[in-house]
Amino acid sequence: MMGDPPRGKEKGPYNQWTPDETDVLIELLVEGIRQNWRDCSGIIGKLTVKSKLLPALNKRLGCNKNHKNYLSRLKFLKNLYQSYLNLKRFSSGFGWDPETKKFTAPDEVWRDYLKAHPNHKHMQTESIDHFEDVQIIFGDAVATGSFAVGMSDSTCPRIYTVGERSQGKKTVNQDENIEEVYEFSSQHPSSSRI
Repeated sequence: MMGDPPRGKEKGPYNQWTPDETDVLIELLVEGIRQNWRDCSGIIGKLTVKSKLLPALNKRLGCNKNHKNYLSRLKFLKNLYQSYLNLKRFSSGFGWDPETKKFTAPDEVWRDYLKAHPNHKHMQTESIDHFEDVQIIFGDAVATGSFAVGMSDSTCPRIYTVGERSQGKKTVNQDENIEEVYEFSSQHPSSSRI
């Protein structure tokens, strides 16, 4: 009809995340991962988010977050984690201090990094309370290039059972009771160096 507004995607009011809501979301995501809420592709599916995670968040904080709000905050957290990974890619001089919850590096390394990333000055001075948690949430879901294989690289098929990759070990030929165990490189998300 002529007087009707055009149909299409209408945006509702923006539902901003408070720091408390973000903290609880991260806590619930980590707890959900520990309770094996991830599907076979490594994500917590929409049905699980809508039936378990969001009701717990909304009840606990008296808010009204929906799946779109969740996806928006998840994207924000993933980008935040990606910026943390940029430290690792930029220089091998960065480390993580779990006591102070800060990234560590010699002044020279920070100086060079901040020249290339001036908006990351806060990473040098502020505590990052949720670094370990976002590592749990995104550690295996963010592409780092650490497992990239080139055309001329030789490859060896690896077979993992459930849980072995996340524990950082691979048992070879379990059927023949060979107890040879190989450690993965220090690039595993739970290592203290990033």
